Amino acid sequence: MHVDVNMLGASGVTHGVDVSVIPDTRIKDARTKMRPPLLSGSGLGVEAKCFGSKITPNEGRVALGFQLELGSVFWLVATTTNKAVEAMLRTPGRKTEFFGDAIPGSPSEAELRRAFAAHFNR
Repeated sequence: MHVDVNMLGASGVTHGVDVSVIPDTRIKDARTKMRPPLLSGSGLGVEAKCFGSKITPNEGRVALGFQLELGSVFWLVATTTNKAVEAMLRTPGRKTEFFGDAIPGSPSEAELRRAFAAHFNR
């Protein structure tokens, strides 16, 4: 698991991902080749937003773009919520998810923890 690391996208551009979980083989391969790691496949990327006011659909579009560019499941986690962003990221067929109002001790934090465990089948 890494916090705020650059990932190599399909276009060859690097993207800063707030939280990323990358299988060990990809980390070792990326280090030996001295290039940013790949998130695609069984990895997970998370964009974390701690805003005092509500987030906008732009944050949802960023998460969608990261998911497409990085080829991995991508989640947006925020301390506030937005129904439009929730609908955008939870659309069937997308590899994105939104966890809003995820503050310590909240039902959203518990949901996020369950989602992490389920994603990695633990």
